[in-house]
Amino acid sequence: MKEYNLLASIALFKTLYDNDKDIYDVLSDFIKAAIYFSKKWQFTSTDINILLDDIFEFKIPEAVVKTTLRKRLKKSGHLSLNNGLYTVVSEELRNDNKIYEAFHKKRESQNQIIGKLIEYIDKIENKILGDAEKELIKNNFCSYLMDNSYIGKYSDNISAFILQHQNDSKFKNELNSIKEGVILYSGIQYSSDLNTLGGWNTELAIYLDTEHLFNALGYNGIIYKDIFNDFYKLVSEINRNSLRKQGKKLIQLKYFEENKEEIDNFFYVAELIIEGKKTLNPSKIAMQAVLDGCVTKSDVIAKKAKFYQALKSKGIVEERKKEFYSDKELNIEDKEIIKELTELFKERNKEFDENEFYHFLKLFTKINVFRKGKNNVGFERIGYIFLTGNNLALFISHHKSVKNRESDIPFATDIDFVTNKFWFKLNKGFSSKKSLPKSFDIITKAQIVLSSQINNIVADEYGMLKNKFKNGEITEEEAIAYNYELKRKSKRPEEIIPELIDESVLFLNSENYIEDYLREQSILRKRAEDGEKAIKKLEKIKNNEILSNKKKIKSKIKSYYLIYLFFPLLFFSVILTLSIYFFLKNIVNPNDTPLSIISFIIGLLSLILPILYYLPKNTRKLKVKMKKRYIKELKELLNNFQ
Repeated sequence: MKEYNLLASIALFKTLYDNDKDIYDVLSDFIKAAIYFSKKWQFTSTDINILLDDIFEFKIPEAVVKTTLRKRLKKSGHLSLNNGLYTVVSEELRNDNKIYEAFHKKRESQNQIIGKLIEYIDKIENKILGDAEKELIKNNFCSYLMDNSYIGKYSDNISAFILQHQNDSKFKNELNSIKEGVILYSGIQYSSDLNTLGGWNTELAIYLDTEHLFNALGYNGIIYKDIFNDFYKLVSEINRNSLRKQGKKLIQLKYFEENKEEIDNFFYVAELIIEGKKTLNPSKIAMQAVLDGCVTKSDVIAKKAKFYQALKSKGIVEERKKEFYSDKELNIEDKEIIKELTELFKERNKEFDENEFYHFLKLFTKINVFRKGKNNVGFERIGYIFLTGNNLALFISHHKSVKNRESDIPFATDIDFVTNKFWFKLNKGFSSKKSLPKSFDIITKAQIVLSSQINNIVADEYGMLKNKFKNGEITEEEAIAYNYELKRKSKRPEEIIPELIDESVLFLNSENYIEDYLREQSILRKRAEDGEKAIKKLEKIKNNEILSNKKKIKSKIKSYYLIYLFFPLLFFSVILTLSIYFFLKNIVNPNDTPLSIISFIIGLLSLILPILYYLPKNTRKLKVKMKKRYIKELKELLNNFQ
């Protein structure tokens, strides 16, 4: 496949550009390599253009090639020019193969990465991939790196593979060199004169789609906000320069009334959710941001007012209403186009929404009216563009039924394309000392692709969930539980981290996630019920055993109490009995004097009174002692059963 060479060429282009060379110097190196490889010592600028395409897959404007040949290679003494024919006059050029060798090393390095990718997908899908599948993976990988908006069959797995290796600096740098090289390459493709680099000189009105309006304020997460801010900084720099030089802003940021209607409806739905009249679609990350901190309808209304005020403070304003249908020739809303696109989607087994088709065609009509039907004047002079991340809008805008000529600038593009164009045009470069736009990082793209695909599936699953509940196939309790699970699955790009990759890939590859989840929950509930029964049974056995042992302890303590109480009583009883016996015996003795009798009674009382004092006191102490012993043994019993 040709793109294999192109990837290596682009990566090498970026590497050479980093070595304090300008674009003409880098193109000179590639032209030298093409001459060395072809052994062609005489040629025209057209011949060189063909060689660059054949060997490196570079499609460079011939005006740029001519300038490079004349101002670099001829001027440096490597070539001579006679009647439009260039001749190699430098021996160094005839023997210089350094660039061609570096190109081969780049290609070998990329082939190793592709080999590891195929092994990874082979493992994920748990099957041996055939040659056709391997070739498709290679094609997907090339398109993935070349086109930020590309989504193919293996995009999910490619993203997961990249994120799994994000800590491998060599791997990451290799892929980023391709992404950054694409910016240089695409910039050259659309520029006939590279001497104009360093500033933007034409007026351009950029109409932001609804999602970009949310991204501008961070409603879709940190990464989307960073990407918008990178774009916004370049716009601000262009406008600062133009205000200083021309007294006016060259770049205008606007949105159509249709986008305002979408935003108003979005906040209205938020009000209904707050009131409990609607449920939150877990795939709508921006809606979660709107609801955050809102308790009443008035909170939502206040947040909406702040939203529009924040847009205005950034210079993002609504387009004034005007007549867009006075010239029928400029109307893009054609039923035949809808019919053609509908049939195309059906052939590819892709779902589509006819209302979305009409919505975007309506916006494209407005762009076409602003352009006055002049769509083939180049991006820098096009004047008006619709900025969106919606794949359907981007697909329609590039389709032949909407884009009349191949050279036409489409009505819509993505934020990465415009950021790349501004970055290249302002001649920013890729110095490590500079803060590069977030979208230039391959890890960012991988995170965005995975989160986008996950949230698309969450949206589909949410739709099926609502239908199942409406049809009575699941209970309200099951619907609430599954909706909570879907909310847990939805992800912002920054939330896609290596630790969650396996779980994310499993979710993406699950064909019947809702059925699998409900089945799993049913099994877990059954296990929980069985476990609860077993626990109750064990608790009952344990409680019975505790109760039995408790009775034994109580009986034992009572026995101790009686024993400890009985012996003192017995002792005192014997003494008392003997004392009374001797007393009675002596009382009946006629020889006893009254004094001896009184003495005996006093002696007897001295024995009885201590007994009467001691017995209650001893009994209380004994009770306290036995109670402590009972509590101690009861604690030991309970500890043994824990």
